[in-house]
Amino acid sequence: MNEIEAMAAGALRFSQQKKGVVVNMGTGTTLVYAEEGKQPEHIFGSAVGGGTLLGLGSRLAGTSNYTELLFLAGKRRPPAGRSFHCRHGFCRCGKPG
Repeated sequence: MNEIEAMAAGALRFSQQKKGVVVNMGTGTTLVYAEEGKQPEHIFGSAVGGGTLLGLGSRLAGTSNYTELLFLAGKRRPPAGRSFHCRHGFCRCGKPG
């Protein structure tokens, strides 16, 4: 069972409805049409939002700071006073690594 199927099945069961539009709001927002006995239909949205980005950044890059993640992705220059040569990845110490 994938995320959309789980969301639809859980919403129908919890609400005791036979069909409906399910809204899943977190750091991402997804709308799904759910009907008992049928495959749910994704209307629009994504369950992946800012919280997912910051959580992955924290685990994979050692930072959950959005500006630092943009820099690491090559989208922006490093913030003033920050060194990108440090052995710690995106260093906060200001010393080259």
